Amino acid sequence: MSCDWWQSREWTDQLQKRLSHGRLPGRDAQREFSPSWAYGRHFGPLPKKFFPAAVILLLYWHDGQWWFPLTKRPETLPDHPGQISLPGGRLEGDELASQAALRELHEELGVVVPSGQILGQLSSLYVYSSRHQVTPFVAQLTERPDFRPQAAEVASLLEVPVRYFLEQWQPESLLQLRGTTELRYPAWRFNENVIWGATAMMLNELRWILRDD
Repeated sequence: MSCDWWQSREWTDQLQKRLSHGRLPGRDAQREFSPSWAYGRHFGPLPKKFFPAAVILLLYWHDGQWWFPLTKRPETLPDHPGQISLPGGRLEGDELASQAALRELHEELGVVVPSGQILGQLSSLYVYSSRHQVTPFVAQLTERPDFRPQAAEVASLLEVPVRYFLEQWQPESLLQLRGTTELRYPAWRFNENVIWGATAMMLNELRWILRDD
């Protein structure tokens, strides 16, 4: 890829081929942002009872470059309150993971994306704290959608330039207190927002793919 690939509308054709036919970095990339207290549980065997889920990373063309949205979850949600996440949620009925990802994108941000705009998927990841087996999908739109965040599911919307994601995001080691125990975990910051855990792990796999010439 050229150094200014993010300014090319055709770049996503290359990404689609990479997702469809290439070997994904998977755990190698995800592990860089796995909190130390996870003890590898993101990568172990699934328990007898878990919840299939899907998220979507939507690339869209705007102002001469590519972007993607993240959401801040309301503090009132039972799972991962207040955290930064990709739009997504549990599968319902007999729907496919890709269908769930697109449905959740519409429910959370009011954005409709045709299934034909899905470029591929990243490696699945088990989120042990909420027992979700998450499949991340990557999709594209040729222009910025009319975002309409739903207040019950989205406290705020973050729009991240892919160029910033690749060139300026610097991993940090942050501190979390659990009782009297101090625990450190890897994270990224975007403005004043901290992206960590499963979301950072999935984003890091895409980062590896995008930086792989």
